[in-house]
Amino acid sequence: MEWADGLVDPGRDDSGPPEFEFEPTVDAGGDGVVDTMVFRADLASGEAGLVIAADLDGDGMVDRVTTVEDDGDFVGFVHDEADAVWTVTERGSL
Repeated sequence: MEWADGLVDPGRDDSGPPEFEFEPTVDAGGDGVVDTMVFRADLASGEAGLVIAADLDGDGMVDRVTTVEDDGDFVGFVHDEADAVWTVTERGSL
């Protein structure tokens, strides 16, 4: 659930990207570092979809998640480790 200020409530089960164990299998940057994983999941919207999760800073923790519903709607999230909050940074439809 997106809040008016674009933040996602970390205390709600139905907000933010789905929970998962991060096991990257893709080198998305072409730099030889496996930093991204892609999988299907049930999303907070109630739709099934694709999840792309990435560790952009190399610390082993997911910092960015993009979810894409089967109908093409997508939401991009960035994680702020200091506040443990996911922020919606983009949304749209493909």
